[in-house]
Amino acid sequence: MKLLIADDNPINLSVLQELLVAEDRQILLAEGGAEALKLARTEYPDLILLDIRMPEIDGWQVCESLQADAATRDIPIVIITCLTEPEEKIRAFEAGAVDYVTRPFDPAEVAARVDTHLTLKRVREELELKARQLEERNRALEEIMRQKDEILYIATQEIRNPLSAILGVLALEEESLGEVAEDISHSAKIILKIIENLSKAERAISKSSDDEPRPVNLAELLRSTAECHLHQARRKNQRFELELEENCVAMVDAHRLWEILENFVTNAVKFSPADATITLRLRRETDHFFLGVSDEGPGLSKVDFGKVFRKYERLSAKPTHKEPSTGLGLFIAKVFAGLLNGEVGVTNNDSGVGATFFVRIPIGELPEFLGHADPK
Repeated sequence: MKLLIADDNPINLSVLQELLVAEDRQILLAEGGAEALKLARTEYPDLILLDIRMPEIDGWQVCESLQADAATRDIPIVIITCLTEPEEKIRAFEAGAVDYVTRPFDPAEVAARVDTHLTLKRVREELELKARQLEERNRALEEIMRQKDEILYIATQEIRNPLSAILGVLALEEESLGEVAEDISHSAKIILKIIENLSKAERAISKSSDDEPRPVNLAELLRSTAECHLHQARRKNQRFELELEENCVAMVDAHRLWEILENFVTNAVKFSPADATITLRLRRETDHFFLGVSDEGPGLSKVDFGKVFRKYERLSAKPTHKEPSTGLGLFIAKVFAGLLNGEVGVTNNDSGVGATFFVRIPIGELPEFLGHADPK
């Protein structure tokens, strides 16, 4: 490492040089301010020990010049002077010095301070290097993610279109193909569901959404969610019960909240047996709205609770009617809930049958013009 010592007194230079010499150090000597500036701008020392009272260009001018130059402003400067007034010390730190030593000094103390400042500079440079490397890696990762998203988008579109065409043909030929058509159709729908959930997961991770927060009547949203699943539920002779507190309006991204509830209700239908009752609940809590969906499936095991909202994780329960399951839906729900400043959770029902998946979202404040409006 390089040390630059600047002092117009040759004896002071000799004393400091002898005190600070070491095998891993190169000592540079300057007998005035002009020479100190020249060496600082050509040698870029790791530390400068600077006297204040020097002819022509004094220590204050050296500090100002080094601080004004982007190439030298980060070089730590230790002032060594006979000036002991407090205002001089303050001026030194304001000029950019990192330490201030007065003469006569204790040699061991000066050596220790120099060692400390060299260590601090080395650590700072190492941290800056690691920060630059991390930034470069982040940029590379962002580019990889961008390419991945582009490939995923192209792949899903290329797969979705022919699958939709296959499903259309199977619908027309269902009678003549019989069970074969049903099996092919079931497999194609599973693939389409996987594609749909991959697209949702990509949107969730990238936090992209076309919807802005707006006033949403939560009871109406839950009713609409149940209505959209009536056909699916009737195929298993299931029914919906609604326990909804009215006049619950939240400023929220309706699309993301819909995706969460749609996932909960789909799973409730999927994992509940025939003739089951699926209950949708809405209530106002202290500072949150609680939206829950209770099923009559097998509930969650201890292992399930540890992985329930992780990506690509499947729970121990199996769909009761061979419905597709990708392991992405609950992960998407968790990400969307976080983007709504809310949280998702699950508990087994007190009855010992089934589980309740829920999302809590902040009540927040509505726009003033809605204060007395009909929430519908």
